[in-house]
Amino acid sequence: MILLFSPLPLAACVPSTPQGFDSPDPISRLSAISDAGSTRDERAIPDLVEQLESADPGARLLAIRSLERITGQTLGYHHADPWWARAAAVRRWRRWIQENHSPKQAEDRAGEMEDEG
Repeated sequence: MILLFSPLPLAACVPSTPQGFDSPDPISRLSAISDAGSTRDERAIPDLVEQLESADPGARLLAIRSLERITGQTLGYHHADPWWARAAAVRRWRRWIQENHSPKQAEDRAGEMEDEG
């Protein structure tokens, strides 16, 4: 008796790895951060601000550059600052989001950009 092994049925049993900002894969996270900046995706601002608290200095640097590209600001955030200085800047970013950014506004602007393109 010959048993044939096919990996296809097992592939359906493996949970998919989340992509984007929540991915455990650093390359997927960095790609999502970079894509948000490249496309100036205002909907990604809250996720980018979360990345400012990453343990990965590369993710922090890319996130602040993406935020700067989208908003034109850094709010004094420097990816290599000590944790306490970064934490103060993240609080400024969260306040900025509350005052300047609503998901509905970001959706509306994204739709306008798609209509123009």
